[in-house]
Amino acid sequence: MKKYVLFFVALLRAHSAVADVSELSQADLRAAVAEDRAIQSRTLISSVERFTSGEVIDIRAFVLDGVVTYRILYRRAAGEIGTLMVDGSTGRAVNPNSEAGQSVLKYASAHPPSNQGNNGSINAGNNSNGNGNAGGNGNSGGNNGGRNGGGNGRN
Repeated sequence: MKKYVLFFVALLRAHSAVADVSELSQADLRAAVAEDRAIQSRTLISSVERFTSGEVIDIRAFVLDGVVTYRILYRRAAGEIGTLMVDGSTGRAVNPNSEAGQSVLKYASAHPPSNQGNNGSINAGNNSNGNGNAGGNGNSGGNNGGRNGGGNGRN
């Protein structure tokens, strides 16, 4: 019985750490920017790309205790994906090990974007359903005389 009580208490603590976080819609984010409660996305993107020497591939905005926090995914030059969180009002990095950082990261993991589009993402090379470039490289055959997908180039 004691195990179950401890598990329940741990579950409540984990839930309460995430409960105060919510994701901003694009309209709410525009309003926060207009009210000077958040940095413009394009300013944030250029700053993050300069800071990381990478390419921003996704931005989500969350609010925790009235403060906007951006969670940014970026691709490093070597191809690996990094995560950076930024305080929307100051532009300073949020420590992912802080209470606010942990709350935003947990909420973001537990709540994927609500739409199946790109949710404000700037990743233009992906159609958000895992079917990026399915065209091939033109060397997919050889039996069709150069028509419909490569072949040997003879007509």
